[in-house]
Amino acid sequence: IRFRSGGFRFATTPGYDLRSLRDQDYCSKPHDVTDKYRYPRPVAPGTTPAFQSQGETIMAVKMKPMTRSELRRYVEAYRPLFCNWTAVREEGFVRVTGPIAQRIWFENLRSGAYRPVAGVSILVARGGSMLHQFLDIRNREVLPREHDSNFERVRKAMCDQFVPSIISPLDASEVCRLCEERATGRMIDAHSLSALNAYLGDFDSARKWNDTLKRLALNRTDLQEWEKEYVRAAKALEESIESGNVKAFLDEVRASEESRVLHACG
Repeated sequence: IRFRSGGFRFATTPGYDLRSLRDQDYCSKPHDVTDKYRYPRPVAPGTTPAFQSQGETIMAVKMKPMTRSELRRYVEAYRPLFCNWTAVREEGFVRVTGPIAQRIWFENLRSGAYRPVAGVSILVARGGSMLHQFLDIRNREVLPREHDSNFERVRKAMCDQFVPSIISPLDASEVCRLCEERATGRMIDAHSLSALNAYLGDFDSARKWNDTLKRLALNRTDLQEWEKEYVRAAKALEESIESGNVKAFLDEVRASEESRVLHACG
């Protein structure tokens, strides 16, 4: 920094510029700066820049998802972990116990990676779904070239992080507890929990969640058709509880939802 009567000014050396480095074209001419400050030219959507040493051409690598057969090859590596589960198409596994279906599937991302995902379907509530989960950042997405080296770590992360535990028996009461702990202000949560509590015989909790659902609906003026269906289901559930016909009512819903879930995952 040099002092002048008018104030301060910076003295720069050749090859440096105080303008934003993002505004300079570092792909067309060399600059005396370290590689960490270099930025590539903008690339087309669906591509990613491949950084190389200074002075070399920066290439754009096309990103695309795997084919179904390619994805199936990686999903099959996890099959021993889900030996007692049902395979669903090429992308996942599901197990069913009473009113609960736990699903694990592997999303085929546009980047070419796959992403393990977990969730539960509440089979006694039409369309009921909760506990949607991803793994932590380190294990969230796996590129094909990283599959072999990261497999055991990702497998362990799935066992440690997904709830309910994928290596323990599925218990409907425990799933209900987890769902209530993680419930948000969504109509689908209230819809799922009212039916699940009713199936477990806790009619007071079922009515409480039904009241929550109706209150959420009253605060909306733009209900979608499936949300209107939740309101109709709440009314039908209340009527079945009052008439003492709740078991038959929920068993009919469960049979229909189980068939649907076993034919679709993710």
